[in-house]
Amino acid sequence: MKRHNLYTIASLFIGMLASCQSKTEDVMTRVNEGPVLNIGISPVSRTSTDVDYKTVFSDKDLIGMYGTYRESGELLHDNLCYNYDGTSGRWSADRPITFPLDGQELNFYSYYPYTEAANGKLKFDFTVEQDQSIVEAYDKSDLLLASNTTVTNDAECVTLQFKHKLSMVEFEIKLPEGEEVKTVEVKAKRTAEVDLISQTVILKETGEEAEFILCSAVGDGKYRACVPAQSLSGKIIRIITKSNRVYWYKSGMPLQLIAETVTPVAVDCTK
Repeated sequence: MKRHNLYTIASLFIGMLASCQSKTEDVMTRVNEGPVLNIGISPVSRTSTDVDYKTVFSDKDLIGMYGTYRESGELLHDNLCYNYDGTSGRWSADRPITFPLDGQELNFYSYYPYTEAANGKLKFDFTVEQDQSIVEAYDKSDLLLASNTTVTNDAECVTLQFKHKLSMVEFEIKLPEGEEVKTVEVKAKRTAEVDLISQTVILKETGEEAEFILCSAVGDGKYRACVPAQSLSGKIIRIITKSNRVYWYKSGMPLQLIAETVTPVAVDCTK
């Protein structure tokens, strides 16, 4: 994904083209011949109005898609992989979404970033990358979820509104004159339990230890990381300068990181 000026919810409108081709699966009809994806933007809550972001999908981004029978909850479409074409602005899949011939309604659930490890699972663990100083790793740590449980079997489109489900923490670093930042790390737990049905992401407490996560540098002395919502305390930030000096930031009180929210923290190392 690419990040620009506004940290947002991305609304995905996946158009289902009406067709009556038959597949090898007799229960399917209205096969998707070329799903169209449009991105809508809505603001997400944040703790400071001067911290803005925009999230858009980039070429070759992948999302996973599930379909379950609305009445029984039985899984029909299992982690179908949709690939985004940045040139055409369209999503495609080797096995696209289809509707049952018998008229049964489906619920749809989707997530980003795609992983084969979620095959057959509507609940799975998600772990953010430890080195988010790499742009690709940061993007793959920004978990998005969406669902549609009201679409009808005769609908020509399925609307999915994706939401950022983790917490984004931003540090604004001020160092003594002559010092330059080499790395900024935040100490936090990295793994959360994802439930696609309830659209919840809960920090995994058992067996998880907090680790230092390398933050992404975004300019103007600001560094960011995506982590599961949690409370941080003690020495939570480690800053290493280019002269190999180490600065620590210790929070005077627990720092609460809230899901779907940007939390800015000013770190003044000159005092």
